[in-house]
Amino acid sequence: GAQLGYDALLAPLFAAGVLACDFGAMLNSFSFMGLVWHFPGKQTLILALINATYQVSAFLPVAIQALMATFDIDLSSVMLFYVGVVTLCTYVCWRLVPTQQEYYETAKAALGIPLPKPPKTLAPCQMCARACDVLRIHRLDHVASGLALGIGFCFPGFYASLAGSYGEVLFGTKGDGTRMAELYVSVNAIVGATIAPLSGTLADIFGLKAFMIFLGVLQFVGLATCGLASWPAQTICTTAMVLWSTLMNLFISRYFLLYSPPNRFGTVQGVYVVFLMLFAAPVNGAGLGATAMMPVGPDAYRIPMYFYGAFGTLGLALYAIYFHLHPPPESPPLLPEDERELAGNFGCVS
Repeated sequence: GAQLGYDALLAPLFAAGVLACDFGAMLNSFSFMGLVWHFPGKQTLILALINATYQVSAFLPVAIQALMATFDIDLSSVMLFYVGVVTLCTYVCWRLVPTQQEYYETAKAALGIPLPKPPKTLAPCQMCARACDVLRIHRLDHVASGLALGIGFCFPGFYASLAGSYGEVLFGTKGDGTRMAELYVSVNAIVGATIAPLSGTLADIFGLKAFMIFLGVLQFVGLATCGLASWPAQTICTTAMVLWSTLMNLFISRYFLLYSPPNRFGTVQGVYVVFLMLFAAPVNGAGLGATAMMPVGPDAYRIPMYFYGAFGTLGLALYAIYFHLHPPPESPPLLPEDERELAGNFGCVS
């Protein structure tokens, strides 16, 4: 960066730009949640397509590099062109994404029940408190799912964090480490463009119970292949880990369509994910710390992955049984205040 005239004064601006772009992309993707009640029989497919956009974006650096090489232009020119594309897409999304009123009306028609009115003011603390109240209604279900997903997330999280360094010690050269990292990025994009949308369709057909079993199978496949010094085996493992991470996000979104009223869906899901990451982060950090303390070599990576994979597979299997014995509610639960508001529309108290 210094050779191109970018000094330390621009570093904060670059960091702020990256954060703003990432946050904007998340908001844009989340806005498409407004479509989930337009297609009641294909909700998981809609959620899968939303999540897949993040993974397909892994092709963007490759596309930018190809443009720079083909047309002999610099990065700033490509980024300026990209800003124009994003601006155009923003206008298209603004025109096509359902309004809040349309979202509520469609959800009401799909669920067959009236819904509380959306909040008129933004009160983050109160929204989070109400989201916690919603989670407490079926707290045992959420604790069970959170433990299973939190433990299961550690394996793909660990593998993704250290893919490059693991490839280097597993196959013996620095070039192999680079190849391993590139493999993960490529598989991430390909899975997002192909398998993720298909998995959404299958989840709509077979339901979340089969979805949970499939997550356990993916953990086992990763466990069986992660320690092998073979490129085909690592390709299979990488695919399993990427697909698991994709399907976990998809499962959470689909899960809370069953456990959260539409007027609190976003906040409830966000609070749940925060608790999930607060649990998974220190567990994952323990594995990273163990790798750093052990002698350099493949086993420094294999042992934590074997531990994560074994407990992840077991946890997901147990949760699949729990989910079978404790199915989700037939309709999303309502808080007492929401129920009173709905009852008042009919002249009733409750």
